[in-house]
Amino acid sequence: MNYATLLQAIKDFAVDAEPTFYTHIPEFVKATEKRIINDADLPLAQLAASPTITASVAAVTVPADFLSVDSFAITAYGEKIFLLPKSVDFLDTAYPVATTTDVPKYYAVKNTTTLQLGPPPAAAYATQLRYLGYPASIVDSGTSWLGDNYEAALLYGALRDAAVYLKEEQDVVTMYNNQYNEALGQLKNFGTGRSRIDRYRKR
Repeated sequence: MNYATLLQAIKDFAVDAEPTFYTHIPEFVKATEKRIINDADLPLAQLAASPTITASVAAVTVPADFLSVDSFAITAYGEKIFLLPKSVDFLDTAYPVATTTDVPKYYAVKNTTTLQLGPPPAAAYATQLRYLGYPASIVDSGTSWLGDNYEAALLYGALRDAAVYLKEEQDVVTMYNNQYNEALGQLKNFGTGRSRIDRYRKR
């Protein structure tokens, strides 16, 4: 099932031609995708990026779909250096003076949007960040692994959210929820015992 087919199916099941509802369908689908991956313990995607480092600035902004670091490296003086993970407290203690710069040795995940480097970088080094995030949504790519293999979970999960949005009767919400859980049960067998970083891996 591609996104065009999924979108039409949601519209047909919902039987609601109200334009505002249609604008929320991508949100229902994306929320369902994340819920399926979490509920069924499916692997996350291994992604890559080259976030910008600014001289003398310890903070590095990570991509919007960032969840956790797999590895983080910089290139300094022609050498690729893999930074070691530390806590924010460690970096704050080890490098209390922000004006003391050098080639970074460590990184810490400060929050969902920022990594902190220690020591603060002396130059704008090239970077290579490998990180874990959710696989590309069927909304954005047109197709997806879930759409190709477990379309029922994707459809009924989105329909459940749509029914809640439309303030459908509780029995309708329950019906879609039960169908979602039934489809999810098949997926859980796939996810059990598998590493969360093996599938969807980009090499």
